[in-house]
Amino acid sequence: MTANPKLNLNFIAKKADPKILQLFPSINFSSSSMQKKEILLQLACLRLIGNQADANSSDLSSVLGVTRSELTKATKNLVDLGLIKAEKNRSKIICKVTTAGVIALLAFEEFRNWTKIKASLAVPAKKNDPLTYAVLVVGFCANKPDSVYQALCKYASQGHTIENTAADIAAESLLSFYRQELRTSSPTPPAYLSVFKEFTTAGFQEVFRMLIVAIKPTAEDYNWLVEFFNEVSEFYFDPARLAFINLLPQNQTLRQNLEEFKKTQDQQIKKQGENLEVTFTIPGSGMSKIDAMPPHLRVIGMRLILEPIKFINKELVAFFWNTEKNSS
Repeated sequence: MTANPKLNLNFIAKKADPKILQLFPSINFSSSSMQKKEILLQLACLRLIGNQADANSSDLSSVLGVTRSELTKATKNLVDLGLIKAEKNRSKIICKVTTAGVIALLAFEEFRNWTKIKASLAVPAKKNDPLTYAVLVVGFCANKPDSVYQALCKYASQGHTIENTAADIAAESLLSFYRQELRTSSPTPPAYLSVFKEFTTAGFQEVFRMLIVAIKPTAEDYNWLVEFFNEVSEFYFDPARLAFINLLPQNQTLRQNLEEFKKTQDQQIKKQGENLEVTFTIPGSGMSKIDAMPPHLRVIGMRLILEPIKFINKELVAFFWNTEKNSS
C-alpha cells in the first residue's frame, strides 16, 4: 500500500474502539492476523461510506487518496463481511452500509448517538432485517444516547460475534443477551404481575382468576404453575415489551392500537354458564413449554403472553419504519 497525505491510518487506529470491533474479528486490527494497514483502510472506507448517504466508489478513491485497485480490494472485503452493499447505478458503483456495518461503525464516536443510529436503521431497505429490528428494540428499550453502544460493547466482551452470523441468529442472540442484562439489573422483586394489566382489560382479569382456580391441588399442577410464571418472567424482561411500553406515553397511535387490541381480546371470550370458550388470533404458540402445559395454563399463556408478543412485534415494526411517526 502506498503512503499518501489524505489517508491517516494512525488516526483511524487511534479513533476505532477495539471493544466494538471484537464483534468483527476480521477487522479487529488489534488481534487479526491480516495486515494492519489493509484493515485500517477498510475501516477508513467504512467510516467514509457511513458519513455519506450514497457513496460513489470513484469519489471514495479520490477522497481517501488511494488507487482504484486498493479501494476495490477494500470494498470487496467489506462486502464479503456483510458490512456494506455495493450496487451498480448506471455506470457507477454505489456503496451503502448494512445493519452489521452500522454496528461496526459504533467503533467511531461520531456514530454512537442513538438519534443517528435510528436514522440509519429506520429506512425501508432495512425493514425486513431481524438484526435491524433487534438493534432498534435495544435502543428504544434503554432510551439513552449511548445505550446501543454500551449494550454491544458488553455483548462483545462476553465473546459474542456478529461477523459471518445469519441476521436472525445474531438478532435472537442479542435480544436474549439483553433480556438477561435487564433481569440482572432489575430491582428485587420486579413487578412481574404488572404485565397482566398492560395488554388485557379488567374483564379478562376475572377470566384469569377463574382459570387459576381451576388448577387441581396436586404437586404436578403447582409445578406447572411455577413453570408458567417462569414464562411470565421471560415476557416481563422481553426487550420488545419494554420498548413498546416506553413508546406508549409519546405515541397516541400506539395507545389507540393497544386499546383496540384489548377490546378484541374481550370479544374472543364467551361465557355460557360455567363454560368458557376462548378463541385466538394465532394458530399455535410455537413454544414447547406452553404447548405442553395443562389446558387452562396453555390458554392463559396464549392470551396473556404469546398474543401480546405478536401484537407488540407488529406495532414496533409499523412504528420503526413509518417515517411520519419517527419524525418526532
